Amino acid sequence: MGVEITINDCAARLSAANKILILTHSHPDGDTIGSSAGLCAALRSLGKTAYVIKNSEITPKLAEYVDKYFAPDGFVPDFVCSVDVAADSMLTPEERVYAGKIDLCIDHHGTNSLTAAEQHIEPHSPACCEIIFLLTKALGVTLTPEIALPLYLGTVTDTGCFLYSSVTARTHEVAAELIATGIDFYEINRRFVETKRRAQLRLESLVMDSAQFLRGGEVAIGKYTLKQLDEIGATDDDTQGIASMLRSIEGVRLSILMRDSKDGSWRVSMRSLPGLDCSKIVERIGGGGHVAAAGATLRMSYDEAYDAVLAAVRAEIGEL
Repeated sequence: MGVEITINDCAARLSAANKILILTHSHPDGDTIGSSAGLCAALRSLGKTAYVIKNSEITPKLAEYVDKYFAPDGFVPDFVCSVDVAADSMLTPEERVYAGKIDLCIDHHGTNSLTAAEQHIEPHSPACCEIIFLLTKALGVTLTPEIALPLYLGTVTDTGCFLYSSVTARTHEVAAELIATGIDFYEINRRFVETKRRAQLRLESLVMDSAQFLRGGEVAIGKYTLKQLDEIGATDDDTQGIASMLRSIEGVRLSILMRDSKDGSWRVSMRSLPGLDCSKIVERIGGGGHVAAAGATLRMSYDEAYDAVLAAVRAEIGEL
């Protein structure tokens, strides 16, 4: 964790830099990609040499919003800024060379522990893109469709299209300004919220079939595997939103989704309704995140990970 600075301080640091590299997190979502692309576009409008590091884990669906900003081989920055990266463990393999060398961390996770010289953390912001929007104002940048489109993408995907309880009046005001630039906001909403591939529906069915309902139906836990993804022809794009699916079931207050990774570890994603803090649960197993959405990676067998997760849940809310 670094020294906390204001949004105006962030603008001053970036204004003083010339060659800027922006980092995103592993298993990237719309918010980290939207934040990086929007910030990069804003910095380039100021004449900066700015790039986003190429994230090898990005899905094709998200790549089209940021690939034109990817850094060329051999680019050496004089300033490194991360967006929506909450911990050192969330750095991608290609970003680990910058571990301990990050100049500025901009994020909205209250549990942020990333090693950086300075940081600006706004836990009350439902999306990091909302913070980047404010940063563009502090930089004195004119908001253009090129900047606004990825920022709207991240805002929509991290708020469930403005559904989540973390959304504020400011979020809607920011969205209104982004839309006012003339971006095709409907296409973003349609692609990332409304439209599903058949493979994604099959994946949802697999998760439902695996689901256990505990504590009178208040807690739901499900899983899927990489092998199952291959068998049904699903991609990482099809996994977007799967973690929230079980929470949408009537009566469920806490949903838990587990999936394996290529290295044998298990990724745990939790979602909760107001009144139940996910971040406190996952902190017990080495994770972090938000009150209503958090996660962790457990390097152990499925049975061991399952037991660890349920033990952490019991410690916070009682017997299941």
